[in-house]
Amino acid sequence: MMAKDTPMKQRVKYCLLLVATTLLLSGCLVLPYPSSSDPVPVNPSGTPTSDLLLDELPFPSGWQIHICEPYCDISPNESSRSFYRISLPGQVIQDVFYYRTERDAEAKFQRYLETTGHSYPSEINYLSPIADEQYLRCGIVERNGIKICQAARRYGNYFVYLYFDIDEGYDDGLPTIQDVEPILRALDERVSERLDVPLPAEEENSSD
Repeated sequence: MMAKDTPMKQRVKYCLLLVATTLLLSGCLVLPYPSSSDPVPVNPSGTPTSDLLLDELPFPSGWQIHICEPYCDISPNESSRSFYRISLPGQVIQDVFYYRTERDAEAKFQRYLETTGHSYPSEINYLSPIADEQYLRCGIVERNGIKICQAARRYGNYFVYLYFDIDEGYDDGLPTIQDVEPILRALDERVSERLDVPLPAEEENSSD
């Protein structure tokens, strides 16, 4: 006859179940059989997504990489990095994903594009010459009145998303819209180097 669990064992089991349920609902618990639109278990390209994360060099003076928690490099196929300036509430976030097919990466791009409002900023005169799909949108978030920019680039099976808190004219140390362009250029340079995609010769590159 099996011994009955003590109240302490029952509490431990309940806590473990609660934690597992919370992780599952939040997306932190990875199931063994991902859907076709989820990042693939193994990246056959040999280039982990962390290789496409930027450093702080293209950012305004004083900005630095946030000391990462253990979950920033979620897997070889999904990485995230944030940038900040000390005593400044704003941030810049970069997310990189790798998908098993270009079609899955295209679907990811479209999902982000459909949820991104605002318009292309006239202050930026740059389009990526190597991205298969791209967008850049800047504007005011209605619910809290802050100014942001959101950019996405698809390079084959890789999808890269960037979020920027933008200076609203107070000269408070946040990036301006003009500061976004060198960061996007640095992303293209990083992708060109790590994925062996040659950048064309520099030429005038205008937005639509």
